[in-house]
Amino acid sequence: MKRICFTLLLLVLTSAAASAQNVLWRLFESRSGEPGYTCVQLERNMMRMMSRHARQQGDEELAGMLEGIEAIRILVLREGDPGTLERELQPLLGQGFETISTLEEDGQTTRCYLRPEKLDWNDFSEFVMFSCGPRETVLLDIYGTFDVHSISRLTSIRPK
Repeated sequence: MKRICFTLLLLVLTSAAASAQNVLWRLFESRSGEPGYTCVQLERNMMRMMSRHARQQGDEELAGMLEGIEAIRILVLREGDPGTLERELQPLLGQGFETISTLEEDGQTTRCYLRPEKLDWNDFSEFVMFSCGPRETVLLDIYGTFDVHSISRLTSIRPK
């Protein structure tokens, strides 16, 4: 009986923790394929391939950072009301995320959020950038083990 109760408790805790991490990802899944949206998902295997490439190029710092990233997801609203996406996003960001920066320029507002690793069931951090305005609406989610200061290194990756 104790074993059954323990197993049920473990299942409930595991599913609750997994669903907490996937709440934001469900937003990506629900919008993927919807008219007006473009969804890009770079999963763990892609991050490992990029890490190997960076290591081959001699960039150990970038390789290490990419190795720790589990996934990068990008959602772009090409047409439609950006307010709808923002209204859906705000309650999700209230679940352990801290605002770390805000930039307002020419009607475009960009906010960056961080959910520190100790708040997650498997010690992963999550970085979210949401940019909304007349030019574009973009939601970026980076999930894994990384230092938030190293995220800016991702801008150094350019396709040739």
